[in-house]
Formats: sequence, C-alpha cells, structure tokens
Amino acid sequence: MTKNKTLKKTLVLITSGMLLAIVIVACSGGVSHPTDTVTPAKPGSPPTSAPATTYPEPGENLPSPISPYPYPPAGEFTNPYPGSLEPYPMPIQPYPGPLQPYPAPWQPQASDQNLQRGEVFIEEMDVLPLKNIPTRYTLTLQGNLPTPCHQLRVEVNPPDGQNVIQVSAYSVVDPNAICTQVLSPFQAYVPIQDQPAGKYTVVVNGKEAGSIEMP
Repeated sequence: MTKNKTLKKTLVLITSGMLLAIVIVACSGGVSHPTDTVTPAKPGSPPTSAPATTYPEPGENLPSPISPYPYPPAGEFTNPYPGSLEPYPMPIQPYPGPLQPYPAPWQPQASDQNLQRGEVFIEEMDVLPLKNIPTRYTLTLQGNLPTPCHQLRVEVNPPDGQNVIQVSAYSVVDPNAICTQVLSPFQAYVPIQDQPAGKYTVVVNGKEAGSIEMP
C-alpha cells in the first residue's frame, strides 16, 4: 500500500511538470527568435562607417538610362520615310508687283488673232526699281478698259537707237460678245529687265512713263 501511494504521487508530479512545461512553451510562442549580437569594438580600433559615396569627375560621361520608349535620343531624328523630307529650296526671286499667274494676263496670246483690238484708258503709270535687284524695273499701269469683256494686253519692245523703250498697251475683245457698256478698271505690273547697260526712257502709248539705268 505504501509503495502504491508513492508511485501515484510520482506520476502526479511528472504529469504536473509536463503540463507546466507545455503551458510555458505555449505562452512563449513555441519558437525561439535569434537575437542580433553586436560585437563590441576593441579598445583603440577606429570606428567603422558606411562605405563612402563616389561621385563622377567633372567631364566624365554618365551612363544614360535605358528609355522605356522606342524614341531616339534628344537631338537626333530618324526619318521613317526616306526621301519624303527634302531640304528647303532656295529663296524664290520676288516677282515684280503682286503675285500673278504665268503667263501674266496682260501678255499677248496666240488666240488674240481671233479677237478685235481696242483701246485702253491709262490714268497712272510709273517705273520703279525692284528692291535689291538693280537690273530689274517694274512698269505699273492703272486705268480702265472700255468694257468688262475687254482684256488688257501690253507689249514691251527692245530699245531703239535713241535708247527709248516703246511700250504698247491696248485691249482685245470678242466682237460677238454681248457686254455691259461700262468701264472696267485694271492694274498691271510689267517687268522691264535684262537690257544692255545704259540709260533708257520708257514710253507708253506715246507718253513718257519714266527712265531707267542699267549698270
């Protein structure tokens, strides 16, 4: 009987100890976390520091970052359509007076032989040098045509022996045309150029319009 009691007490103590150990492990999380250990510096040794940051030298080329877009670097251009972009053409020489189609509407035409020749009424005329081009002049004519059906024609003849440039201004019209009998105003710019060196007088329909000098 005494031995049995002693054995029971021993079992109870062992069981209590195991339960207590389980409770302690459960409360502590059951996992032991390692702790970082700091090694103290030895006396007299210099303190440790982070690695020094390096900076590029002046003028040193830095590596260019990789662009996520397939575009060429700044300052460079690649034409995806070769030949579509041509260099700018040379500046076009200014045509005397306002822009007008070529041939100019006042120039004689082959079809004029089927038309009837008429007169013009010139009110103003002048000869002006073309800016920055000393060998070119412009004869300006302003006036009226007999009717809106009449068309202006201007012929510039070569200089004669007295250095006179005769200019003939007239009109042409279809004789079968039915037109309102009212005056039709006109304005024309006639170039005078490519003449031999010398001084010339420009005469329009018998009246002096001005003088020019070719270098």
